[in-house]
Amino acid sequence: MHTQPRAALAFLFVAIAPAFTRGAPQSPSNQFLNAKEVHVAEAEAKTSRDHSRLAAYYSSQAQRTRGKLAQAEDMLNYWSKQPGMAGRTKVPNPYASARTLTERYRAELEKESKLAATHQKLAESLEPSANKPAQ
Repeated sequence: MHTQPRAALAFLFVAIAPAFTRGAPQSPSNQFLNAKEVHVAEAEAKTSRDHSRLAAYYSSQAQRTRGKLAQAEDMLNYWSKQPGMAGRTKVPNPYASARTLTERYRAELEKESKLAATHQKLAESLEPSANKPAQ
């Protein structure tokens, strides 16, 4: 007998919950870039704000890659301690896969960190010129 009011409450909660989780709308310039927008943003970046957004994107990607690298290193450490895995020639080889992933994530992290630093430097170098009064 009590299932109908509970179902109605559950439905109501599911229907209105997204309205409370959306938050205030933001302008596109304040939002982070997504992967599809990066290519266009790279080509059109001219202002300090543009380069700051790109630096933030690459920093967040580097942070995500750091997590993946830590997991891959844990897997590599685990499989390196298993007898016979490091020298195993049969495929699939979990040790070789973990080693490959670790190398890939290290290279990705290095690339993303360099891009973030480059765009941060560009943003900082463009900032003073944007704040100078026009003469």
